[in-house]
Order: sequence, then C-alpha cells, then structure tokens
Amino acid sequence: MRQLLARKKPIVAPGVYDPLGLKIVETLGFEVGYMGGWATGAHLMSTEPALTMTEQVDCARRAAKAVNIPLIVDGDAGFGDVIHTMRAVREFEDAGLAAIHIEDQVFPKRARYHANVLYILPLRDMIDKIKGAISARRDKDFLIIVRTDARGAVGGSLDEAIRRGTAFVDAGADVIMPNKIREPFIPPGTIRAEGKKFAEALSGIPLLWVDVWSGLSVEEIWDLGYQIIIYPLVGVVAAAKAVMDVYGDLKRFNTMKIDLSEFAKMQTKVQSIMGLPEYYAIEERLEKEEKERRDENEKSVGRR
Repeated sequence: MRQLLARKKPIVAPGVYDPLGLKIVETLGFEVGYMGGWATGAHLMSTEPALTMTEQVDCARRAAKAVNIPLIVDGDAGFGDVIHTMRAVREFEDAGLAAIHIEDQVFPKRARYHANVLYILPLRDMIDKIKGAISARRDKDFLIIVRTDARGAVGGSLDEAIRRGTAFVDAGADVIMPNKIREPFIPPGTIRAEGKKFAEALSGIPLLWVDVWSGLSVEEIWDLGYQIIIYPLVGVVAAAKAVMDVYGDLKRFNTMKIDLSEFAKMQTKVQSIMGLPEYYAIEERLEKEEKERRDENEKSVGRR
C-alpha cells in the first residue's frame, strides 16, 4: 500500500465481503481491495453494529489469503476503547492485511447509524485511540487510516470534520477518511464542493474517498484531492440483487429463467478464478506419473 501511495496515482479499491469477491477484483486487474463492515455485516446477517472484531478479522483473513493484492479493512471504532483498539490493530495486522481504518463514532455503534443517525466521540478520546493504534502496530508498512464521521453526525458539520481530520494528522494517522461528507442523494455539485473544501484543508496527506452514490468518476474524485477511492456497498448489493432476480424467477415460474449457455460460461470462469484448471493439471500429471511407474514395473517383471 505504501508503494502504491508513493506513485501519486488514484488507487481504486472495490468493496468485497468474501474470498471469491476479492479474487474477482484481483483477476479484473485492480491493485487493492476493500472489505467494509456494512458488507460483512450483511454477509453474516448480523449487521455492522453487531459485527464483532473476530468476525471481521476472520472474513478478512480468508479473503487476503486468496490473493496477492493489498486489502484495506474496516476496523469499526477499534471495537472498543484504547486497549481494544490496540488489540484490533495487532489482530488485523497478523491476519495479513495492508491497512485498517478506525472511526470516531461511539462504540458500540448504534443500529441507527444505517439511517444516518451518528454519534461521535470527544476529540481527545479519539486522539488517544489513534496514538494507541499507532503504538500497537509492529510493521511500519501496516497503514492506520483514520475516519471521521463528524460531517453527518448529530451536532456535526463539515468544519468539525476538517478540525478533526487535521487533529488526526497531527496524532500520526497515515491516511484520513472523511465519511458522510455529504447527505445522501444531494447533487454532485454539492458533493464536489464539500469534498474539495475538505481536501484543500488537509492537503499534504493521502485522503480516502468513500463512494456510494456520488455520481463522480475516478478522475473527478482524484482531481478533488483524494487518492484512495473505495466502493464499499456495490459488490454486496449487486450480488444480492442478482440472486434475488434469478431465484425470484424460480419462485414465480418454477424454472430457472436464465441463459444456460451464459450460465455455463460463467461457471467455467468462476472455476478458473478458483484455480481449478491448476488442480486439474496437477491431478493429470500425477496420474501420468503413476501410469509411467506402473508401466515400468510391468516391464521390469517381464524382463525378470
């Protein structure tokens, strides 16, 4: 991740929730993946506010083992106080991940966070968490990304998000991630203005843009001043829609309303992504070697 950041080019990280999804991201040529709490919470049917550190680490570890690209993972609010955050950093680092982001929301996170009702910690408490996180990491290349939800929090504002982001940089954060920098479904022009104002105030440190429905292109987000761009929800929502569509047809019509040739092609592609052709080749080689040994043994018996 540090090498990618040093290139000073946009880093696009599609959101995933399982190993297959991350392997697809890698296969498509993306250099980084992202695993958010919303997606893994949905995947496990626990929702993000009820997601545990162990569940998130386990999901991320399995995904990271399947690829050779960095994975950025949502570390919630550190899953507790300072000492819990320190343990979380070590657990995520030991799982082979490239970066964790921790946020300034209260913990445990409220379920109404999903309805944009957010509560944030006092600034001093969050700075203590950041310093604890930095002291806990053992690999200097493991990134500590710090997220502020102050823009959309109860009593919050864009100016408060800027104030906190600046303080988080001073506390040692590697990357700053403003979340809820705009209310949902407002015009791209307003999104662009707020994003630019935040970026200009925090110039000089890498910034991470959370994109759900901004309508902006990667180039436009890069021009605003954001180097890492994540798409946390698209993967899980698109997968759910695809499953609901095909099984909805099965329920309504008692048959699968899909193109069988396209299905077969996709099945073959998934098997390829999983590495099955490599396994086939290994089995074929072993069978060939076993046959050669048998033939040689039979020849030896004949000669005797």
